[in-house]
Amino acid sequence: MVFVICICIGDLTRLAGLRRILHGWIWVAVANLFQIILSVSAIVAAHAVKLKGAFGELGLRAPIGRTCLVSCIAGRDCAFGYQR
Repeated sequence: MVFVICICIGDLTRLAGLRRILHGWIWVAVANLFQIILSVSAIVAAHAVKLKGAFGELGLRAPIGRTCLVSCIAGRDCAFGYQR
């Protein structure tokens, strides 16, 4: 249920008229932050773990260097695949 709410946030804000206030990258940042908050709270509620465990399950406790390396490799492969 939490993930359905996260997916429909864009539609809900459009219906509420909030899209005129939040433009472009600001809206994306707010939506992503809201999705992380909802996901962490859902994991805490479902698994009865503390915040540290919930962040670990989402992969948000990993070192940033390894995360950047994996995202660069994945992004590079996708970019080359779309050019062909």
